[in-house]
Amino acid sequence: MGRKRRASSVTRSIDDDDDSSSHTSETPTMQMRPKRKKIDVGDAMQQVYDVIRNFKKEDGSLLCDPFIRIPKKRQEPSYHEVVTNPIDFIKIQQKLKTDEYDDMSDFQADVELLVKNAKTFYKRNTQEHRDAGELMDLFIATRNKLISPQSHEGTPEPSKSGGGKLILKVGKGGGLKLKDSATPSTSGLKRSLDSETEDSRDSSICTESDNEPNMQCEELFTVVMSSTDADNRPLHEVFQLLPSKKRYPEYYDVIDIPIDLRTIARRIQGGQYASLGDMEKDLILMTKNACTFNEPGSQIYKDAKALKKLVQSKKIEIESGTGKSSGKSERIRSKRMRGGAQSVSAITAALLSEEDDDESDDSDQGDEEEAIDLEDPNNPLWQLYDAIRNAKTQGGGYLSEPFLKLPAKRYNPDYYRIIKNPRSLVTIGKTLKAGHYSTLNELTGELNLMFENAKKFNPSDSRLYRDAVKLQKLMQRKVQEVLDREGRNQYDEESESEEEEGGAGGDKLRNIRIQHQNQRRRGREKIG
Repeated sequence: MGRKRRASSVTRSIDDDDDSSSHTSETPTMQMRPKRKKIDVGDAMQQVYDVIRNFKKEDGSLLCDPFIRIPKKRQEPSYHEVVTNPIDFIKIQQKLKTDEYDDMSDFQADVELLVKNAKTFYKRNTQEHRDAGELMDLFIATRNKLISPQSHEGTPEPSKSGGGKLILKVGKGGGLKLKDSATPSTSGLKRSLDSETEDSRDSSICTESDNEPNMQCEELFTVVMSSTDADNRPLHEVFQLLPSKKRYPEYYDVIDIPIDLRTIARRIQGGQYASLGDMEKDLILMTKNACTFNEPGSQIYKDAKALKKLVQSKKIEIESGTGKSSGKSERIRSKRMRGGAQSVSAITAALLSEEDDDESDDSDQGDEEEAIDLEDPNNPLWQLYDAIRNAKTQGGGYLSEPFLKLPAKRYNPDYYRIIKNPRSLVTIGKTLKAGHYSTLNELTGELNLMFENAKKFNPSDSRLYRDAVKLQKLMQRKVQEVLDREGRNQYDEESESEEEEGGAGGDKLRNIRIQHQNQRRRGREKIG
């Protein structure tokens, strides 16, 4: 019999494969190699993304680097004139995480759109144009290897973007690198993917360790976290964390059993729900608490009622295996089994309870509260900080919630590659408390940097981008109010001091003040 193929080297020749395939069965009774279990399509999409996202060229740079983010309109306005439907790797990653792709063809359509946009904008002789072609070759080869490994043992079509074949190499840091060869065939790419895809596929063909109730709980939790109203406004935001005991002590006087989405997420992670019904009880309790504490007709009250109906209807669908949700359960299951992609409950629990490496000293909730409490209500710096921190959404939540902490590096490495000077409200609050901001201008500069970071990283049509713009405008208004108030106070103090001295100087200053007051009065009349 032919030698058993090894997957220890990603750059080995395909000779072994040819030797193995040239041997035929000598007797009809020879035991055939067991058929490999077919990989789940959701699992395959994530694995294909991981390969093309982390693929490195010979110089060590990422092949996808020019396509991670679309150019900003201010920096490259011509791009948005040429490309009518822009898309980047950040957007594709978000759609994968939220299970927006029903199958591989949907996923491939977005990758093809990304490549088409790049080839449309960048000229044929540019590196970006060549990288786009190689990226498409890499996608197709990886997809074929994962979805139908037995039917793609032949040589793929040569790349149209270059003459050399693509070979994967493992770099010192564990990343994948791209190498050109003199041969025109791209079969080396298919062959060199063996190690990468063998490991990924083997990890997905493991014994299922998660029980069915936990899978169903994860599915229902995902539905809750992705629910929106008719205006595409997320319903879950105000339910993620319980109200602060310091700012809302009355909540805990009224509500006997407080619970939030973070608590439910942690219980899912700990396998504490014996059935989907147990989790439903916690979700219904959460909505009941909101309706008990908030006035009927308020936005939170309405959101709680909407979530309650959603939970009850989706629970029935999940248990009966009907509806669109049943198709997503397998993708959730495969992600949990693979371990490479975090489930929604894991991300919720981790992001709300663990600090980023740069803010590890903020991991205790008490420290966070201490850092953001209003220290001195008469200090204009604290007045500005408090206005930003406590700005409310229409639904009653906090606009500042996404800005409290920096994204965790383990889940958002792209953020720290793009944002060179990260800032969060927690770190700014601690710096303010320590007395390191001596002027209003310094604090405004830090807050503005935080908002600009959010606008730089997030798409202009995203909710986080719009919230950053709202808070930025609020900051500008508050700064102007403080400056106007401080200017009036300083003027009044100087006036009183001069008047006490008496004489002609005092009379002159009184006349100036009267004129100033009349001007302000006329200005108000014009506005009215």
